[in-house]
Amino acid sequence: MAALENFRENVSTVMSSKGISQRELARRVETSHPYIFRILHGEVEPSMPQCEKIAEAISVPLPDLIQSPAVFSALPV
Repeated sequence: MAALENFRENVSTVMSSKGISQRELARRVETSHPYIFRILHGEVEPSMPQCEKIAEAISVPLPDLIQSPAVFSALPV
């Protein structure tokens, strides 16, 4: 699914630009670090509520996170 691949890549980009570690994201989302790792590496597919929590935790609207990385990089984040 392209949207989920976009989500993973864009979340990683935002985390990097904002200096948010996987452990910090896990803390903000109230889940485990291994689960965040598995989401970001495509080992599991997060539920929609989990995607919404991740988007909220990094302060980016979920619809923006599922844009193609080329479109996403042009958005003010």
